Amino acid sequence: MKHNGRAPLRASRVRPNLINLRDGEKRAIVCPDCTTWRPIRDRMVIAHRAEPHSGRPRHRRAEPGRTPRCPGSGQRIWFDITPDQWHEALADAVTEAASRQATTVLPKAFSPATDRTLRARAERTPAGRMADWKAVQVQVGETDAARKEFPAGARPADGPQLPQEPEHLERHDRRQAELGKQYAARKAAATSAA
Repeated sequence: MKHNGRAPLRASRVRPNLINLRDGEKRAIVCPDCTTWRPIRDRMVIAHRAEPHSGRPRHRRAEPGRTPRCPGSGQRIWFDITPDQWHEALADAVTEAASRQATTVLPKAFSPATDRTLRARAERTPAGRMADWKAVQVQVGETDAARKEFPAGARPADGPQLPQEPEHLERHDRRQAELGKQYAARKAAATSAA
């Protein structure tokens, strides 16, 4: 396979989460052009298409409308770091990402007043949030009650009517008695085992 003519890509300059140099695994890299994981063979990104395989037989792939090869195919990789150095850089990147504080990015359309309100809401204590909930709890209860009411004479039209009592009362009573015996036996076994 020929290289793509670009300057070699230094492995030390690639973000450690975009390359795999683990011992015992195939080396791989995220293609800089199509951003998909590709194996590295002979210190180059293997040849691949810009889009996934079409599924057509090999002899039909030479048609003029086929997907072109990705420009990242044949990108040379210069391994100027060891797997241990790569692993250390990966661990540092993970630690750095974990230590970052979550921030809220606000669109430019927000006014300064909205910004102050959102920041104050984010800084509320649990006691403050509880006070907010108590202030609106009555209104929430009234809204929930209003949702349960139907207009005069209206009933939901979808769904079957549910029976209020078992269809076969004798079978139901027998089953309940059987379940009661099973429960008592399990409870007695658990008590004797303890």
